[in-house]
Amino acid sequence: MLRTSHICAFIVMAAFIGTIDSALAQKSTLPTGTWNGVMSGGKTGAVRIQVNFQPNGAQVHFYAPFSCLAQASFVQSTSEGSVFLFKSSPTGGVFCGKLSASKLIVNKPSPSGMAFSLTSAGVPWSGTLRPGP
Repeated sequence: MLRTSHICAFIVMAAFIGTIDSALAQKSTLPTGTWNGVMSGGKTGAVRIQVNFQPNGAQVHFYAPFSCLAQASFVQSTSEGSVFLFKSSPTGGVFCGKLSASKLIVNKPSPSGMAFSLTSAGVPWSGTLRPGP
């Protein structure tokens, strides 16, 4: 009986440690730093974008004609990259206001940059980010 309880305790502890390792591995694959790029979609054409990745999310600055700032929380890592969920915009703006509860999907970095996509008011946008100041 005593051996069975030790084995069960060992299995539970191993599962717990595996869960922690998995969570740490997901966090370690998150992009870091500031990335710049251009996104396109809709009728507006190309729009400059800057993304500042933080430990638990991202701050996204959309340049003219949108001129707004949006916050996104980290949701999960996938085999292809990271998924973030936009929150309400601290600066307002029609474009950023329509991002609330939309996903920002960022692929893993490659030598040519980091592809991303998002949807605002049902309109898909995509582009490539590159490391920058």
